[in-house]
Amino acid sequence: MVPGPGPASLPAMSGRSLLVVAADKLRNARAILGDHQLLGEALYDRFRGGKDGTLWHYRAIADRQIESGPPALAVELNRIVAALEAAGTGRGQDR
Repeated sequence: MVPGPGPASLPAMSGRSLLVVAADKLRNARAILGDHQLLGEALYDRFRGGKDGTLWHYRAIADRQIESGPPALAVELNRIVAALEAAGTGRGQDR
């Protein structure tokens, strides 16, 4: 599991809290994507949830942000998460 607020806690958060979570997760997702370009799939060994758990976590938060987060941050977070999901699969972004 990835530390910090998880998808289940997001519905109870205020708009200001959602903004902070979105900005934090966007920064983290960008770092993970950059690390993936350097390390490949091995980067997921550092996360307790592994690749599947980490991608699920970020996808759930990105989806929640699209529903009610700040629009520009939500769109960018969704774009980066889609790139993470596509990385290593040989597929382009489909979201």
